[in-house]
Amino acid sequence: MQVILQEKIKNLGSIGEIVDVKPGYARNYLFRSGKALPATKDNVARVMEKKSELEKVELAKLKDAQKRAELIEKLVTVDLAVPTNEEGKLFGSVGSSEVVDLLLSNGQEVTKQEVSILESPIREVGKYTIVVQAHPDVAAHLHLNLTSSTVADLEVSKSSTTDNQSESLDGEGEGVVDSESNESSNAPVETSPKTDVSE
Repeated sequence: MQVILQEKIKNLGSIGEIVDVKPGYARNYLFRSGKALPATKDNVARVMEKKSELEKVELAKLKDAQKRAELIEKLVTVDLAVPTNEEGKLFGSVGSSEVVDLLLSNGQEVTKQEVSILESPIREVGKYTIVVQAHPDVAAHLHLNLTSSTVADLEVSKSSTTDNQSESLDGEGEGVVDSESNESSNAPVETSPKTDVSE
């Protein structure tokens, strides 16, 4: 199906371009969002007539996206703690929705369509790379540090147990006397034979 674009779309085209797309993609996304129109003679003429106006709108979107990307990248790394097993394997899943909620809580306006995780699917704790495609020509990158409160709690618990055992052993050692020292202190003392002076 042929459509004419009213704004720039990554990997598809720029304003005024006529491109071929799947009918479902056109009806469910491009037409509903106003990003494109069916490439009829009237629509093509209408888009070309207001192309300069559309390009001004596109430029404003680009500048806004650049500002957003700059703010997002200032975060550098965002932390997210999720339930895992003792080996750090996730019980559930972490995807774009969780990242969007995390960024929103950090004051960044993003949508699920803009967010992707390069190393998907995520199955365990670790550091991952988030990409926020704020505009077809602008992408912000930051790190997602995925941790587990379950694993952390277990490590603290083990550490505390080890410390307690160590203290206990130290305390037991205080009353122990070296058996070899005892034996040497109780050993008989050899004396030299007396010499008879009268001789």
